[in-house]
Amino acid sequence: MRVPSRPDSSGSPLESQQDTLEERLQGKSILSTVPLLGVLVLVAACGRSPPDAPPPDADDGPGTPGSLTLVTPAAAFVARQLLVQISGAGTRFGDATTVDFGDPEVRVLSTTAGSPGNLRVQLDIGARARFGPHDITVVTPAAAGKPEERLVLRGGLTLHASLSTAGSAPGQPVPQGGLLDLRLTNLDFQAHPFAPGSLLRSLGGCLLLGVDEASPSLLVGPALVDATAPPGGLGVMIEAGAALSRSLVYVSDPNEPQGVQVARRQAVLLVPGERRSGLALSAPRQVDLYRLVSPRPDQVVQLTLSSVGEGLAHSGLLAVLSDAAGRFSAGHFVVATRSHASLQAVGLLRQPGEHHIALLTPDLSGGSQGYGYELTAHLATARRMGSLREPPGGDLPGQPLVDLVLDGPLFADDGAVDAAADEDFIRFRAASAGWVHIMATHPGSPAQPLVSVASGDCIDELLPYTATQQSLEVVAGRTYCARIAGQVVPYQLVLTPALP
Repeated sequence: MRVPSRPDSSGSPLESQQDTLEERLQGKSILSTVPLLGVLVLVAACGRSPPDAPPPDADDGPGTPGSLTLVTPAAAFVARQLLVQISGAGTRFGDATTVDFGDPEVRVLSTTAGSPGNLRVQLDIGARARFGPHDITVVTPAAAGKPEERLVLRGGLTLHASLSTAGSAPGQPVPQGGLLDLRLTNLDFQAHPFAPGSLLRSLGGCLLLGVDEASPSLLVGPALVDATAPPGGLGVMIEAGAALSRSLVYVSDPNEPQGVQVARRQAVLLVPGERRSGLALSAPRQVDLYRLVSPRPDQVVQLTLSSVGEGLAHSGLLAVLSDAAGRFSAGHFVVATRSHASLQAVGLLRQPGEHHIALLTPDLSGGSQGYGYELTAHLATARRMGSLREPPGGDLPGQPLVDLVLDGPLFADDGAVDAAADEDFIRFRAASAGWVHIMATHPGSPAQPLVSVASGDCIDELLPYTATQQSLEVVAGRTYCARIAGQVVPYQLVLTPALP
């Protein structure tokens, strides 16, 4: 795969000035014109100008129009900030000069005129900026009897994608809600390599479920295509960094050659409370796709898989829930737990509307025998349990973040594992006997928190730490403690009795 010449994306104005002009121009097509400057011949007669010739500094009228001659750098990646210098000949740039790139996602933060022929423009290029050439329009308003100066440099700045998905799904399209082995090549790796152990978050196109291979220039892992991704080329957007507070956005071009192609697919409608029978994950890597309408905000959904085949019971189940726009990249996944003879997965639907649900096995197994199931979805409105923000000094087993009575579905959306050794404690007293589900998830990311259950002292462990969800049978009136730890990430929490 041919990697285009690296645009300047360092985001550092000082660094952008250190490159030589030759380095800036290599591999770039830059429109450059050198206007013909008239030669003023002064005729001296007895030490003074002829009566009909104006003084040398007098306004001669508009004269030869100015032009834009050079832009450095002439190319950049989207979702970056950088300093651009614009040079002109015969121009009169000043403090009132404005610059426009013909794209609302290319925002001018500041413009400084170093001289009448030099502008320094600080840009913030959004992640959804248009790929390809952008015309640059520079306007200097009328002043001191001189007319407005409006100059255009066609294709003066070209914007590139910082990711490539080429090689992810060679030769065949991937259905909406389908699984693919995603290969993300970092085209901006020289200035912004993927850091070792980067935290990743999907922002569009698909949800990265894990990372099998990582280097400064490449990420490889299984991904689930958004259920409503437009048919055709797939555009992928991710956020990556040593910490999400210091991360960068990387974007692919859906129209790149050999990129991922998406095919249309119809999801099966789930009606809350109605059981669907005769279902099966009948082949390896199969993903069953459903849709479910949430009538109100903040709904807890419980997915119950009964009559589970032996193979599916052994492999387990991964449930991925989208947002109300059908984007798994903005949703979350849950590893189902067992209660009696069924598999249970709990999720949180924050917005009303149609959500999509994908079911698959964590080990991507499947088969015609032993992977059958029946599926029932239940919905219930959840209440906020209170804030999970830690006090100064953090929480302790004897001083949990919240202390509550569990008498119905509860949720919180401001939890966070703040450090590698951090544990959050949520103590609750069961109002009635039965099964209880505890689910913690970091939406849009393969980095997920771990959930454990302890007795009421938050010390004696009843269930060990496991990814995203734990379920246990409780005794009415007894106190328990949910413990959250693992990856240093924010999380949403659901604490709910089993739904009927």
